[in-house]
Amino acid sequence: MPVTLGQDAPPANRDANVKKEPPRELVRYYTHLGLDGRHRVDKMGGPLAGNDNAGAAQNTMLARFVAAITTTWIGSVLATGCARPLLGPIAGPLAAASAENAPAWDWAQCLHDTVRDGQVYYARLNAHPAPLDRVLAHLADGDEPSDKGPARTARLINTYNAFAMRAGLERYRDAGGDPDRARAPNEDDYRFRLHGREVTLADIRARLSGGQTPDVRVPLALCSARAGVPLADQPFAAATLDRQLSDVAAAAMKNPNIVRIDHENQALRVADVIWRNRFALIRGYERRTGAKQARLLNALLDLAEDADRDRLNTAVGYAVAPVAPDRRLNVYAPAASE
Repeated sequence: MPVTLGQDAPPANRDANVKKEPPRELVRYYTHLGLDGRHRVDKMGGPLAGNDNAGAAQNTMLARFVAAITTTWIGSVLATGCARPLLGPIAGPLAAASAENAPAWDWAQCLHDTVRDGQVYYARLNAHPAPLDRVLAHLADGDEPSDKGPARTARLINTYNAFAMRAGLERYRDAGGDPDRARAPNEDDYRFRLHGREVTLADIRARLSGGQTPDVRVPLALCSARAGVPLADQPFAAATLDRQLSDVAAAAMKNPNIVRIDHENQALRVADVIWRNRFALIRGYERRTGAKQARLLNALLDLAEDADRDRLNTAVGYAVAPVAPDRRLNVYAPAASE
């Protein structure tokens, strides 16, 4: 039985069919020309002047002009709305031939080699992509496991983080390896192959957030390749998932990029990952404790370690405000000696 990304390992389109309406001005222009099957009218609402031949010639010329505009508009829609790049193994399709070995081992090796202080050493990953390539190739064409519970959750977290790392490398390459120019990808910027189907990072996040009682700690374990959102340097595993998620959540409460107290303005500033999931965090806290009408701070205190609760309690009564997402890529910049 093959090892999946949710099992223990040693340390080491959705929008493709969305319809877009043509610009309002273009609709008016079609009506003015009579191309919608109705009688032609001028801007004042009366019939177009001129003899029939002149009107026909004018119609032909203007129709061609509108057709050109329409073609350009449709091309723009296709380019921006449907043609998300499909990312696969870095070294090319030949990597897929050696993808039958346990992917959990390769993912553990990849994290060990490239993650430093929660950031990704993209220069090293670009030079030595073999472990990540084997993971991507296995995910692309391997059979989807019929796992449930912690095994499924761990597998999907690892899958999300592996695809996000690949997307981050693409952005790093696009920036010519310049950390100052590199920007993090959005969740729907790229497509990936997962068990024979094409998915985005947003699709995988949606799978993890499904169900009646999703684990509110899971979003904190998803590293979307943005600076300030650390990537765990060990794979998530079914047997240790609860402890790992608790550790990730506690670390997030310490991280000023995720939760920061602004005493000067009496505000509790939270990162996008907290703000977008604030209602789920509150409901999860109420469900666990039986509390009623809880606030976000109550939920954050519940996730924090004892040493951090005193600090967070100084924000009682403060307004909660989101921090704009950090668009920088999570690039590790090595020291000159490394």
